Amino acid sequence: MLSTKQFGQICLDRALKDKDLSVGVTAPEGDGKSCLSIGIGMGIDPNFQLMRNILFSPSVKEIRNKIYNLPPYTPIIADEAIKIMYKLNWGTKIQKYLNKIYAVCRSQNKISIFNMPRFTDFSEYFRNHRLRLWIHIVDPISNEKKEGHAVVMARSWNPVTIDAWGLKRFEKRLEDERKHGKKDVYYSLDDKIGAFEQLSGFIDVMKFKWIRQDVWDEYELIKAKTNVDDEEMEEDKVSVQLDQWKHRTILAIKIFQGMGYSTADIAKVFKTHTVSVSTWLKKFKEQEEIKKVNEPELA
Repeated sequence: MLSTKQFGQICLDRALKDKDLSVGVTAPEGDGKSCLSIGIGMGIDPNFQLMRNILFSPSVKEIRNKIYNLPPYTPIIADEAIKIMYKLNWGTKIQKYLNKIYAVCRSQNKISIFNMPRFTDFSEYFRNHRLRLWIHIVDPISNEKKEGHAVVMARSWNPVTIDAWGLKRFEKRLEDERKHGKKDVYYSLDDKIGAFEQLSGFIDVMKFKWIRQDVWDEYELIKAKTNVDDEEMEEDKVSVQLDQWKHRTILAIKIFQGMGYSTADIAKVFKTHTVSVSTWLKKFKEQEEIKKVNEPELA
């Protein structure tokens, strides 16, 4: 059975051979993905720090600042950034984000760790051509339960397989057992491990523990601040876009008015009411008057 420190050393050994390494960590929210990936990060890099090695925000600026400033062979964890993107329903942007991190980490000899709720949330191409190792938590941890278990799998070396992780075989096994009356809820920890052991890429079981409380408290503090910052950033972005749209619409109305269109004609063009057009023009006039008052007179 592997520890997070031993697994971290395996990752580091591969990176030192100048080989890229990307790891996918999966489990439902709250099962311990963050604790597990932080434990692995600490096993790879003795200088591991939350603000230094974890991507908390889904911004290109943070990717560049953190990854480029890290020394080679260090881990970078995409965790909270992915959760924020899920919250905003940025499905396609998540895949672009993952590919961006992978590309930068590979060029910089960094070890990338991606936390996802489900393995199939990674695109098929990313699963089969980017990820080298997959860790799935089968025994979660929490504040009350300080120790958990995960299974570790490697992608198949077979260049012609259409199922590099054995997902179809795995699902067929579970489906056969369902037909014989064994429901998913009745699987014990040993049953779950036994099912994964049938995969050709199965490596070992990993035991992981709840991280130190002071580290977790710091993590929660950074996460809370980042969530607020990113939500505000998204709201500001929408607000700016809306203001731009309104301004362009009013300018278009002014152009139509200058061409001799009546308020009723303009309303038909924009498929709205004449009252709305009049209101927009009134607001535009008020804005122009305020602008004149605020602008300094030229001598």
